[in-house]
Formats: sequence, C-alpha cells, structure tokens
Amino acid sequence: MESMNIPMRDILQRILKRRKIRPRPGLNYNLEKQEEPGVSIDLDATLASMDTMEFSLVRENSTRRHHNEGSEDEVSTMADSLTSHQYKSYIVSMVHRLRANTDVQLGVSGEKVEVDPVGSKGTKFFKQRAMTYDADNIASCEVLEEKSTGKSVFRITYLISHDYKHSDFEADSEVCNEIVSKINNILELRLSPARKDYVATRAAKHLRKRDSLRDSFRLSKYTDN
Repeated sequence: MESMNIPMRDILQRILKRRKIRPRPGLNYNLEKQEEPGVSIDLDATLASMDTMEFSLVRENSTRRHHNEGSEDEVSTMADSLTSHQYKSYIVSMVHRLRANTDVQLGVSGEKVEVDPVGSKGTKFFKQRAMTYDADNIASCEVLEEKSTGKSVFRITYLISHDYKHSDFEADSEVCNEIVSKINNILELRLSPARKDYVATRAAKHLRKRDSLRDSFRLSKYTDN
C-alpha cells in the first residue's frame, strides 16, 4: 500500500481486483483478521489501526475453514502483497556487456526503483550513474539465470520514450528471488498501462511463434507424404 492510513475498504477492492472476483447481488465479500475468524472488520478503519498484516477474504454468509497448508499460503501471499510497497534496499551487481559489473544499491518501493552507485568505483572512461525507474514504467521483472555459484541474474524491463529497455542485475539467489517477488507484487497491484501493453505484446508474439511452428510442422508433414 502507498500508506498505512489506507482504508480497509480500498484494500478489499484491490484484493478482489487482483483475484479477478466480481461481487454480484447477494454475493459480497468481507475481510477478517486471520486470528479472529467470524468477525468482519470495519472497512472504514485504516490498515494502521488493525495491528496485523494478515487477513482472510470471506464471502458473506459463509464461514472460514480451519487452517490448512493451502490457506496459510494464501495468507502469506496477501501479506507479501501488503508489505511489497514498503521501501527496502539491496546491494547487488549491475551487469554490463562490455565492462566489469558494478556494485549498486537497489532501492525498491511501491513508487519507484532506484539504482545508486556504491562508493566511488569507476574507471577513467566510465562511472556508474544513478538511475530511477518509475513503477508505472516498469513492464516486468524476471529471473534470467540461476548459477551454480549460488548467484542469479534478474532483469528489469521498463518503458522509456515509447520503447522497452532493460537492465540486468546479479545477486545471491535468495536476494534475487526476494527482489523479483517484491517488484512483481507491486506490478500486479498497480496494473499500469506499460505493464498491460508489455504482457499483451509478449502473449501475441508467443501466439504467432506457436502458429508458425505449427504451420511449419504441417508443411513438413505434407512434403514428406
């Protein structure tokens, strides 16, 4: 969330939207504190007043089942989504094609991702500059490579001047997975035009590639016959 003062009603609407749930007449939903089953929370109250970050989404006129592994996973996912907008920084390496990697501090919040050089390292010809990616311009964040050394490479793709660019970073695999998960939670909640367009474009390319391979297979089979 952008602020701990956000009303729980807004959080409920975001959860329904993320889960692609459309309330219908006679089919409404409430939120309950995870530790207080059967007690609907006041949706006009703020997140800051809840004293917890773990909630359950419950359909009206139904009751929650006892805890099980599946429900705990759902709660964990919701908690990750709620805390993903909180600022956190990481020390990672920025990957360059034609020069040595440079250490940077990667700061991630719900509004932006900041890249700041660590120390004054640099050569006579190159010095890493600070960069900022607005969250609404970030199209994707994904793991590219998992290395046997325990490190992984991840990529942030972003929109700039009507074109998609990307930056690659390397970090310990655990840190890498945390960053990718954090950024993707932010992207899912914001649903920016840049994100929607990028996902739609990739899906269209995948579909064209699949159709092309299918047509090639059919042509090859016809020729063989």
